[in-house]
Amino acid sequence: MLLAAGTASRMGDGHAHKLLAEFDGMPLVRRLAAVALSVSAAPVVAVTGHRHREITSALCGLDLTVVYNPDFETGMASSLRVESAEKARWTAKMASPATFI
Repeated sequence: MLLAAGTASRMGDGHAHKLLAEFDGMPLVRRLAAVALSVSAAPVVAVTGHRHREITSALCGLDLTVVYNPDFETGMASSLRVESAEKARWTAKMASPATFI
């Protein structure tokens, strides 16, 4: 799981966002996602919220699922609920009788 929904408020009131900051020409969020993909056998879910479009764009082309948390301003727990709901949806889909036809 990659939590990428926060407002990066500790970065100040400017337009900077820590997950979009580039290191060696790559946004931090993409670098984190690449590491998660390289070490995890499970599917990776990235939960976005604040600056959803920009973060989703930075993750474009990676083998992961991006889900949007509309309640990102309420805190990290809402992102955990969104990620959990996404995984539950996968489980339900995998267990569906139609899967075995």
